[in-house]
Amino acid sequence: MRGNYPHSVLGLFTALGMIRGPYAAVVVVVVVVVVVVVVVVVVVVVVVVMAVLLVVAVLVVFVAAAAAAVVVVVVTVSIPLWCQYVKNYILRAMNSQHVVVLVMLDLSATFDTVNHVVLLE
Repeated sequence: MRGNYPHSVLGLFTALGMIRGPYAAVVVVVVVVVVVVVVVVVVVVVVVVMAVLLVVAVLVVFVAAAAAAVVVVVVTVSIPLWCQYVKNYILRAMNSQHVVVLVMLDLSATFDTVNHVVLLE
């Protein structure tokens, strides 16, 4: 295993005075294998972390979509129930010969007057 290896890892280590003796090539091979294993482990850890982050992001999107669906269902179910409650309340009050006043405020025109370009800026 003696000789001049100027263009190899063994030549580099030998030139730096780091490796001497008959097992110099074995030490170089072990060092190279360790470096390769460390690089592979780092790459695998990075890939696993990115995969976990992707799964978490997908779960967050699904949870947000489920929450939006729940809100839609609650609003869809609660508005007719509220209207039924108001109607029954008015009818019971009228049957009892109480005075009933229903004041309703339509705010839909308010949203039509907003300048959306200015609002978005």
